[in-house]
Amino acid sequence: MIDENTIIKKSYALYSRYGIKRVSVDDVAFMLGISKKTLYENIINKNILIEKVVNKSLEEFSRKVNESQSEDEDIFNNLCQ
Repeated sequence: MIDENTIIKKSYALYSRYGIKRVSVDDVAFMLGISKKTLYENIINKNILIEKVVNKSLEEFSRKVNESQSEDEDIFNNLCQ
């Protein structure tokens, strides 16, 4: 069974390369090596899939910003000591 994170990661890669309008649910299923029915068991429709991809992307971006800020603070604190 395929998990939701794998679906989201592969969908993100496809959307980034070809655009949201050009990538169908059939394309996502084909790239994952699963049937469209199996994909729909995990994701209700394309709009929900897009929403999940965008949310995951925003979470990842936020995490990277927070990590970067923490690293900058550590560097600053080390310089001040």
